[in-house]
Amino acid sequence: MESNVWSAEHAYYFHQGTDFRAYEYLGSHSYPTNDGYNVVFRTWAPRADAIYVTGDFNGWRDVNPMRR
Repeated sequence: MESNVWSAEHAYYFHQGTDFRAYEYLGSHSYPTNDGYNVVFRTWAPRADAIYVTGDFNGWRDVNPMRR
């Protein structure tokens, strides 16, 4: 399975509880661009009302909401 693309195969094994490499897709990952690097953060929280990315970069405040 290609790790940076969420495929039907990923979904199947994830929901079976047997995708032992989900960390390769979920979480924080950087990737090169023409201007340097971008970062993507993916999580699985289907019943969450909101999710925020926090860290030193924003003073650990909930000011950077994630979106679908």
